[in-house]
Amino acid sequence: MEKLSAPQLYRFTQLNPNDIALDKVKDKDAELLAFMQHFHPRAYQSLSFGLHLKRKHNHIFIMGEPGVGRIGMTKAMLKKAAKQKLLPSDVVLVSDFSEAGKTQYLYFEAGQGFHFKVALEQFVTQLKTQLPVLFDGHAYQLKSQQLENELAEKQEAALEPAFTLAEALSIEINQTENSFVLHAMIDGKSYRMMDLKKLDEPLQKQFLSAFDQVEEALNKGLTHFPFLQHEFLDAGKELNTEVVNEHLDPLIKKLQASFGRTPEVITYLNSLQDSVVSKLHLFWDQSEDQVTSSSHPSMEELLSEQQGLSIFEVNLLVDHRDLEHAPVIYEQNASIPKLFGYTINSAAATAVDTVSLAMNHQAGLLQQANGGYLIVNIQAVLKDPEIWSNLKAALMSKRLTFDVPSSTSVVPYHLPDFPLDLTLVLTGQASHFYALQSIDAQFERLFKVQVEFEVELSRTSEHELTLAKQILAEISEWDDLPVDPSAFERLIEYASRMAEDEGRLYTNKAILRDVLAEAYAFARASGQQSVSRETIEATIQQRDFHTGLMEEYYHRAITEHQVLISTIGSHVGMVNGLTVLTVGRQSFGQPVRITAQASAGDEGVLDIEREV
Repeated sequence: MEKLSAPQLYRFTQLNPNDIALDKVKDKDAELLAFMQHFHPRAYQSLSFGLHLKRKHNHIFIMGEPGVGRIGMTKAMLKKAAKQKLLPSDVVLVSDFSEAGKTQYLYFEAGQGFHFKVALEQFVTQLKTQLPVLFDGHAYQLKSQQLENELAEKQEAALEPAFTLAEALSIEINQTENSFVLHAMIDGKSYRMMDLKKLDEPLQKQFLSAFDQVEEALNKGLTHFPFLQHEFLDAGKELNTEVVNEHLDPLIKKLQASFGRTPEVITYLNSLQDSVVSKLHLFWDQSEDQVTSSSHPSMEELLSEQQGLSIFEVNLLVDHRDLEHAPVIYEQNASIPKLFGYTINSAAATAVDTVSLAMNHQAGLLQQANGGYLIVNIQAVLKDPEIWSNLKAALMSKRLTFDVPSSTSVVPYHLPDFPLDLTLVLTGQASHFYALQSIDAQFERLFKVQVEFEVELSRTSEHELTLAKQILAEISEWDDLPVDPSAFERLIEYASRMAEDEGRLYTNKAILRDVLAEAYAFARASGQQSVSRETIEATIQQRDFHTGLMEEYYHRAITEHQVLISTIGSHVGMVNGLTVLTVGRQSFGQPVRITAQASAGDEGVLDIEREV
C-alpha cells in the first residue's frame, strides 16, 4: 500500500496578499461578473446568449442550488445589459373624454410623467379658484345680463299681440309669478270671470268671449317660450364657452409646449379643454342667476357628477425619473397584486365611479419592469395557480389585460390593455424546470433560454483567487474588523472540504459568508483585532460543536456498548465499515458492521449474463 504524503492528505491554499487587497477589488457587480465568468462559464455564456437573442418569447429560466449566488450574478449581468437599452417611457393613466368611464395611457420620456402629473394638478387647482372669479366678474355679468334682457324682450314681443287684443277688448292682464290673471274693465271697475254673473246676459256673453280670445292669444304667445328658453340656454353656453376658452387657451398652449411631444398628448390636451368647458359645474357651486347649460341633466352629466373632478386626475403608473438604465427588478415573494397591480382607497368608490378606481390603481411589477427585466422566484409563482395562468397569458399575448377582480377591489373596473415588452427571468432549481417542461406545453415556448449554475468547480489558483476577491467584494460594505489573507485561504480550503474533493471547490458563497460573519462575532468576543486563519478555524470548530449533538449521541452509544462494534479478532463473512450520516448541515462518520450471508445455490449452471 502506497504511503500518502501530507500535501496529499490536505491541500493548503496560498494567496498573494497584494492580489486580494481592498484597493485591487473592483466594484461589486464587476467582481460578480468576473466570478461568474470563471466559476460558472456555462451559465455566463447561456445568459449572455439569452440576452442577445431577439425572438418573440425569449424569457429565461435560471436554475441552480440556492446560495451559489445565482441571483446576484444574474442581476449584475442584467444591469450590464440594461445599460445598453433605451430608458423606457413613463406611463400615466388619464381619462378618455370620448366615452364616460373610459381611460387611456399616455407615454412620456423618463422623468416627464411626474412633471406632467404635477402640471395637471396645478392646472385643475387654478381652474377651481379662477373660474368662479371669472364668472363673477363685471364683464361676464354684463354679458349674462344682456342675454337675460334679450330673453325678456323676446318674451314680451311674443305676448304683445295678446296684450294689444286685451286692450282693445277692455281686458286687463295681470302677470303673477307663474300665471296670468284676466280682469274685465267696465266703467272703470275690474271684474273677474266669476263676477260677470252679476252683469246683464249680453254683457256677460261679450266679456266671456273676450276672455276666451285673450286666453287663446296668450297661449299662442306662450308656445314660443320654450324655443326662446332654448335659444337663451344655447346663447349662454356659447358665452360660457367663449369666456372659458379665452381663459384656457394660454394654459393649454403652455401645457402643449411643455409636454406635447406626441400626437396622443396633444389630442388629450385638446380634449381636456373641451371637457372643462362642458363640465364647468364641477368647478364651483353655480347659483341660480348664472347661465347654465340645461335644467335637466343627461345621464352622461349625472355620471360626471358622480365621478367629479377625478376625470381630470392623472395616475402616474410607471415613474422612471430615478433610473439610469432600463429597469432590473427582483421579487422573491410574488403575488397577484404585486405582479399585476392593485387598487388603494377603493372602499368609498361606487359602481358608477370607475374613474376614481382607475386613478387609484397601482402598477404591478410587470408594468414597472416593462422595457427591462423582471426576476421572479418560481416557487412563489407556483404557490398560486392563478398567478401562473395569468402570467402565461400576459407573456403569450405580450399585453396585460385588466379586468380587475373583486378580490383586489371593492368594485370591479376595467383598464385598457397594457402592451408588454420585457424579459421575464424565473429562478429556481432544476427540478422546477423539468417539471414545468413536462406538464406545461407552453412553458418551453416561453422560456427558450436555460441557464444552469454549477455547484462545484475545479480548484485552480485562478479560481481560488477569484473566489477570495468575490468574498472580499461582498464584505467590503461591512463595517467590521479587517480580514487577513490567511482567513481567505482557510475559507477556500473549507470550500474544498465541502466539495469532498481536494481538487474541487464548492461554489455556495452563502455558506462561506455565514462562516465569515460568525468569525467576525468570534473575533470581537475574544478581543481580536482582525479575522485571521486561526479565527476561521476556531469558527468552523464552533459550528461543528454547535450542531454536533447527534454525532455525540451516536458516539456515546458505541462507547457505552449500546451499539456493539467488534475491533479485535476475525469473523467469517463479517467486516467493519464506515458510513457518512448527514443531519441538517452536520456530516459525520458512523461505523457499521457489514455481514455477508452464504447459502447453497440452486442446482445447475448459472448464466451470469442472463441471471445476475
